[in-house]
Amino acid sequence: KAAKFLSWLDSEGYPTAAACVSMFSVGAAQLAVPLSELGGDAPPVDTKVAAAIITFDPVAYQVKGIVTKYKNYLGTKVARIDVDEVYSASPPLPGHRIA
Repeated sequence: KAAKFLSWLDSEGYPTAAACVSMFSVGAAQLAVPLSELGGDAPPVDTKVAAAIITFDPVAYQVKGIVTKYKNYLGTKVARIDVDEVYSASPPLPGHRIA
């Protein structure tokens, strides 16, 4: 249970954001987002993206990575994101990188 958002710059350099209900882990350093949740405006492969994950507990994260490919998982087409960095966005370590 968390609020999840994905953001990226479009081809003209404008920021784009989408709320994601079903962002999920598909590997040790990979996330997947169903394309149906991106409103038909999915980031192209090799696009840098940032995800904000805000839980009902006082815990929040910012995840940065690159869209590496589109793939089908259990019949749903998803954007796969290879995660480069994860940051804490809540006390006691706001803004600190999580190894």
